Amino acid sequence: MAITFSRKLLWTGFLLLLSIAGKILAQTGVKLSKPRVFVQLDSTCMTPDAMAFDESGNFYLSVTNATTYDRFGAKIIKLNPEGKILNTWTSLPKNPLTGKVHPMGMAIGSDGYLYIADNQNFASGKQASRVLRARLEKGAIQKIETVVSGLQVANGLRFYNGYIYITDAWTDHARKSGVYRFPISELAKQPILLNPQNRARYLVYEMQLDDATTDGVGVDGMDFDQNGDLYVGNFSDGKLIKISFDKNSQMPAITPILKQADLVGCDGIFFDKKSNSLLIANFLENSILQYSLTEKKLVMLWSNKDAACGAELDCPCDLAVIGNQLVVVNFDTYTTNANKTIDNCNTLSVFELFR
Repeated sequence: MAITFSRKLLWTGFLLLLSIAGKILAQTGVKLSKPRVFVQLDSTCMTPDAMAFDESGNFYLSVTNATTYDRFGAKIIKLNPEGKILNTWTSLPKNPLTGKVHPMGMAIGSDGYLYIADNQNFASGKQASRVLRARLEKGAIQKIETVVSGLQVANGLRFYNGYIYITDAWTDHARKSGVYRFPISELAKQPILLNPQNRARYLVYEMQLDDATTDGVGVDGMDFDQNGDLYVGNFSDGKLIKISFDKNSQMPAITPILKQADLVGCDGIFFDKKSNSLLIANFLENSILQYSLTEKKLVMLWSNKDAACGAELDCPCDLAVIGNQLVVVNFDTYTTNANKTIDNCNTLSVFELFR
């Protein structure tokens, strides 16, 4: 009894300590420790964005430098599971229409290529966003080429069952957004140029922002669960939807899951198999949310106010579980309700994950 009581006191004290630094509201399954700095990037990496993992647990990090491209360009960095930088690539192919390249969402396909969303909206390029394909040789990026063009705001990217899925936060105008998918078998033969005649063939889902929504950012982060269902977050409306397919990956069925104020600002989404949950980065509120697919319940795992320099969240945009740790990328390029100042700290945060 004494030992049990002592452990209970220790755990209570632990949670109390965490609540001083940030707000923890989790009630189901998953708990997070206080964050620490996982990766400290240099001053040329002002806008890190997304991660893609290989089979060894190493990961590629896109650095898009949305507002500082003219000074620093863009790059892709490779890191090991402990956060040590292994390599950096800065010679990314610029879009001939804008003279810039802005890598964001990434994923490695079953063909071994690294697929990269190039968000040309940062360069004011109309329908100029692309999907790039990088050949990997022993983990090193070699030839990079364009395989899809004609997107507007290329953002989140996932690979599943022979297809590259990508979110376009604006499809044909600022009130519409959607999810496209492209078979890698087709991309292996020739590039795809999206146009009004063929876009319906590749469009899986399209939505229009609610009339009351003033901000013009639509679908953003997404991930697949273990059953092959795709969950997609709507940044400005605070919606979460599920896209289900038949056994042939056809006939998509759309199911609304949530519309909630806590989800306004939802960015990166990661499916955690162990807890059967979606872990969601809230860009606007410096928070991490968990949606349990078992309990059908949304809870907040962590929230902090303006972080300045340090390990706390600073416009979190992407996240992933590595073992028993949750790694979060901090975008920190625009001010929000929670992020009052832009600093030059350029970090990835990490939480110990209890589940």
